[in-house]
Amino acid sequence: MSFNTVQKNHPQAAKLFQVLSFLNPDGVLIGFLQSGIKGLPNDLQAMVASHIDLAKALLELERLSLPKWNRVTKTLVIHRLVESAIRDRMSEEEQITLSTIVINICHESFPKVLINDTHPVCRIYFGQGLTPLLNMKYGNAEAMKMHEDVLTKRRLIFGDDNPDTLKSMHRVGPYVAAPRT
Repeated sequence: MSFNTVQKNHPQAAKLFQVLSFLNPDGVLIGFLQSGIKGLPNDLQAMVASHIDLAKALLELERLSLPKWNRVTKTLVIHRLVESAIRDRMSEEEQITLSTIVINICHESFPKVLINDTHPVCRIYFGQGLTPLLNMKYGNAEAMKMHEDVLTKRRLIFGDDNPDTLKSMHRVGPYVAAPRT
């Protein structure tokens, strides 16, 4: 019911919430979303680019207890059941569209060059991108490409012997985690 209210009164906030429901369930960094702004549809780009419009949308969503907005850590947390309910009411076409948006956000948010100066950002954003990408269906060719890209970056940042890298390799499977040449 809360989501229906948001859709009626603030459609852009509802669209943003749908995107958020496909991102990191442990907390979406607002900075990650802003870094990946080019991956958003044009109308959401304008809203996320404006601190005032973004704050208004987040306040509307928070007023209805949809996300929890931690202003200190600048994160948004959506309960997994709420995420699931939002996803369940979407058509398959809508889910594919949102999955593509998430892939684009993840792609845009990561630095294009991996150097010492960009490693801290990559470390912070890695968890933001990995969980949503792992939750996507492998039938999406773009998702598969993004999985490979994320794993490659993880290897470069943390190395092949890092326990988290190894865990990621195990989760995404041998066809993605083949050794580098």
